[in-house]
Amino acid sequence: MVDAIEALRFSLNNDLYKLNSISQNLANVSTSGYKRELPTFSQYDPVGYTNRSDVANVQKMHQVKHKDFSQSTLKYTANPADLSIDGNALFVVDVDGVARAARVGTLRVSNEGRLVGIHNELFMGQTGAIQLEPGNFEIDESGVVMQNGQAIDKLKLINAADLNPEAYLGNGFYDLNSLTSTSAEPINAKVRQGFLETSNVKTMDEMVRLIETTRHFESVHGVLKAYDDVMNLAINKLAEF
Repeated sequence: MVDAIEALRFSLNNDLYKLNSISQNLANVSTSGYKRELPTFSQYDPVGYTNRSDVANVQKMHQVKHKDFSQSTLKYTANPADLSIDGNALFVVDVDGVARAARVGTLRVSNEGRLVGIHNELFMGQTGAIQLEPGNFEIDESGVVMQNGQAIDKLKLINAADLNPEAYLGNGFYDLNSLTSTSAEPINAKVRQGFLETSNVKTMDEMVRLIETTRHFESVHGVLKAYDDVMNLAINKLAEF
């Protein structure tokens, strides 16, 4: 009986984990460059199998939020400050001295002549932070930054496949300190100036997942309540003797 209740408890926790991801996706359906979360669960903790009598250990499962990096629609903004990527790659940026990655950016030239985004993150080139003169700039599909007809630097990109599944930090940034690998294959992506990538969250799909998960949660909760009623009845019967 205890094993069954413990299994139901973990099922409820997993449903709550899924609901959290769904709500996160729906909240960011209009966020440029947002990639939907896909909650996954690893196998039971192998340590737990060394002692099956320890229910708390046997039932442990590791919850991981993966990012779906499938390409979404590129929306033309006519604003040369907007920057997106068409392909499976991300921009390398510097946030307060820490290397991060970002999918989109709305750029400007700072007072120090650096190419920065809306969070003051530095967009990195092949030789470090990109340095520009005040005024307009152009970026071609290969990521080469041009100003006054001269190539200044080339934006640094990484493969999205190299990111750790749990690398997302919020505000559109990804952690680069936990790269799972470094791809030897060339990056197959194009930089698009004057475009912003829409979120790849599909509202209808998320609503379906929300309904399914909520119904599953309610059904499991009902079973758990039934078990609780049976146990209370058994305890009351024993108390009569």
